[in-house]
Parts: sequence; C-alpha cells; structure tokens
Amino acid sequence: LQLFKCQNVTEYYSVASLAEIAREYIKKDKPQGSIIITREQRESYLPKGGLWFSFYFLPKLQKEDLPKIAMIAATSVVKAIEKITGLKPKIKWPKTIVLNSKKIADISCELDGLYKPTAIITVGISTNIDFAPYPTRIQERATSILTETLRTIPDFAILQSFCYEFEKRYNLLLKEKANLLTKEFRNFLTTINKEVIITSDTYQEEGIAVAIESDGSLLFRTKNGVLKKICSTDVMIS
Repeated sequence: LQLFKCQNVTEYYSVASLAEIAREYIKKDKPQGSIIITREQRESYLPKGGLWFSFYFLPKLQKEDLPKIAMIAATSVVKAIEKITGLKPKIKWPKTIVLNSKKIADISCELDGLYKPTAIITVGISTNIDFAPYPTRIQERATSILTETLRTIPDFAILQSFCYEFEKRYNLLLKEKANLLTKEFRNFLTTINKEVIITSDTYQEEGIAVAIESDGSLLFRTKNGVLKKICSTDVMIS
C-alpha cells in the first residue's frame, strides 16, 4: 500500500481527540499515512471497546474533488466491515455507517492547512462493545459488531481491510474514475427519497433527500419545494 507505506502506527489507550493528535503529528512533519489508534476517544458518545483511528495525507486532487474523500472513506468502512464480518452495513448520508438503522461507525474528514492542504480522516467503529448493560435509549440508537455477530473481531483485521479499501478507491479517484465511486456510494445509501432534517450551525430545515451529486453532496427539496445542494461538511442530518 503506497499511501500507508510508512507503516507508522501509534496506539493510545484513551485520548480526548484523535484529530488533535493528528494535527500535532502534521506540525512535527511525521510521514503521511501515519495511523493513530485508540480504544477510547473521550469526545465520542460511544463507550470503551471500539476502534478509533486517524490518518492523514496530502491529497493529489483538485480542490473541487476534495469532498469526495469523505465519500470514499464511508464506502471503505462499509466494505471493510462487510469483508471481515459478513455484515451488510449501509451509509446514512453523509458519513454515518448504520446496520438495521443503528449506528455502527462514524467518520470525520477535515482539511488542515491553507497552502499545503492535509486531509485528516478519523474513523470510529463499534467493534467489540457490549451494549447489553447500557440503557435502552442507547441500545435503540447504536450497535456493534460483537452485538450483531456474537463474535470478538480483531480490530487490526478491520483496520487493515479499511486501509486496503480506501487506497483502492483513492487511486481510482486519482485516475478520474469518480463516477464509479459515486455510483458505489449511492448503492449503499439509506437516505434517498426519505424525509430528513438538515441541521447546521445557523439553521434547521425539513424536507426530502432527492439525490446525490457526483461530488457526494446531497440534493435536498425543502417543504416549500426549493431544491438545494447540501455539502457534507456543512450539516448534520437526522
């Protein structure tokens, strides 16, 4: 794997934020493709027992293609879980991975730096969390690989599979095969033709998720019939 060829992996038991550590690594010029792993990310709502990891790289992409990184990251998580466990998760636009309508993984993508943009990808997967002792309200919203398969899955098997799936799709993006990646992303979505609530820092609006554009953005029809293009970096969806 060329993107992860440095094989620089650092593991923590518990951190406040993986993305913050990634930003520190970038300042120290640690090689791109470095992976940071933790068993607990304290800013996450999920309890201990999951797999959280971050990595960063310098995207060789045009600016308009950068949002597609989130799209291929989400698809890569789905394929990694499917390959290792046999489960069939889906994507709740933009970057939440669900199984039977319950969250099983989440993804954060950001760009750090103005003149030398660095993509920071953070993934949280509920691998070996036992939700049985937790309140019903949590069990209704979240699940884990352990809960669904009754098997303990080696975290590094999931991580290795994700790295392979992500690099394969990133290389397709470099070869201008974005249309294939968008089609694959659409096939995993649960959101299209559903009533949704779009929430940002400044507004909240109800409507229908109509379609996904080639860059992974959402076409959204408001209750007043106005069609809007929503970027995944701008909003949350429920």
